[in-house]
Amino acid sequence: MQVHVFSCQEIGVKYDSELIGVSDDTLAMLRQKIFNSDVVLIKNFLPLAEARLLRELAHRLFCETQPDNPAVEHGVTKNHWRFDNNPEKSRVKCISRQFRCFYWNEEPIPGLLLVMNRLARFRNIFSGLREDFALEREEEEHVSVPLIGHYPRGGGYMQKHSDPESIQKAVFMIKLSKLGIDYKDGGLYVDSDLNGESVSLDQHLDPGDLYVIKPSCQHGVAPVDPEAALDLQDNSGRWTLMSTLVLTSSL
Repeated sequence: MQVHVFSCQEIGVKYDSELIGVSDDTLAMLRQKIFNSDVVLIKNFLPLAEARLLRELAHRLFCETQPDNPAVEHGVTKNHWRFDNNPEKSRVKCISRQFRCFYWNEEPIPGLLLVMNRLARFRNIFSGLREDFALEREEEEHVSVPLIGHYPRGGGYMQKHSDPESIQKAVFMIKLSKLGIDYKDGGLYVDSDLNGESVSLDQHLDPGDLYVIKPSCQHGVAPVDPEAALDLQDNSGRWTLMSTLVLTSSL
């Protein structure tokens, strides 16, 4: 497994228009690396100041609202966050907080949907879909679900797993925190298909960086500062954001 690091300029990502602007040749190169089970990192996909602000606003939302875990009904369910502590029915055990928002609701955090749309458009063109596929409506039984995740200090983690095949051809996530500053131990790892050894990725990632991995790769989040006290009022820990294509039937 190799970790390939690019700048936005090298990839051709543009934010001065509605379209992402990545060329077909560049997409083909990125797909080849991902389908070969390598990892692609794109530095500063989200400017550092925006990454820090989104994290601060998300943390404020966690502190000022109550958790909920409602059944999701298309067009009805409100934006909400939940705290998972090794849920019994979950296929993949974890200790984390997740905030989910849906296109049929008002924007919950200023600037969040603009960032998520940038990410979703890149996800779509990588997957061979129309760039605005399922951004603001249901299409082909899929919707985009923006999600902010927090693995708190004190043992936040996600069990090693692989993701099922879908029309979304890769996992796209933006890091919002920094190993060595916001937490000291733990974080994202990916197993190599060649020898099964785990490769730690968080050492390569700064706030605002995007990482892309093949869904079938075994990956997880090692416990974040497990010796610390678990404190959900604390803004530290491992923070990420993503926008994933979800089957409406699975909601």
